[in-house]
Amino acid sequence: QRLLAEPALARLSVTSLVQQGHPADHIIDAAIDVDLVVLGIQGSGTAPMLGTVARQVVHASPVPVLLVPPEGKEPALSSAGAAMLPVQQLVLALHVAQYAPRALALSQALCTLCQATLSVLQVLDPQMFRTYPLDAGSGLSYNIEGTYALLQKRLEEVVPDTFAPGVERLVVIGDPTSTIVQHVHNRQADLVVLSVHTYGDLQKLFTPSTVDALLSQITCPMLVVPMPRDR
Repeated sequence: QRLLAEPALARLSVTSLVQQGHPADHIIDAAIDVDLVVLGIQGSGTAPMLGTVARQVVHASPVPVLLVPPEGKEPALSSAGAAMLPVQQLVLALHVAQYAPRALALSQALCTLCQATLSVLQVLDPQMFRTYPLDAGSGLSYNIEGTYALLQKRLEEVVPDTFAPGVERLVVIGDPTSTIVQHVHNRQADLVVLSVHTYGDLQKLFTPSTVDALLSQITCPMLVVPMPRDR
């Protein structure tokens, strides 16, 4: 009841549910009937979040999940009293070899809606570059310089200049997690968008991902978009 009295919910039609059981299971079940899940997380400086509700939800939700840490900007109100998204700098962390097309569509829509600046980041992990399913040909997939050049070309194809005004495209060699965190910090990003694989029960327990690592390090909201299930 105290939550429903919050001013931010005053203009919304709200259905409240109180249920017993495992939180992640109930959230995932409820996600079948909605377009977006919004979930608060503990924020930066916490212990690794393996096995937590946030990790389980992002890897099993059929719809995008917006993860909101306690830090960050509060939504402003327009003169008409409507909430305005506080997104001026948006970072899309993209793997052009395999990504959720909806992540691109949502990033483009948010940039248009918020008149935000878009930075698209492709990280090339030097320890894993031979595993990138790029179908490079001509031996490019077997040397890091060729893979770097191919990723740049693919990034321009996936995110052309017409995608968003002044779009920035970067291919950076490094560890994915630390590179994304540093890029978000440098750009003072208000939102990070990235794709995520859906996991089965065993994978949820034993398969860490970049999203999992970012959960305890990113201080701005993350919009996590599930890969199509037929991929």
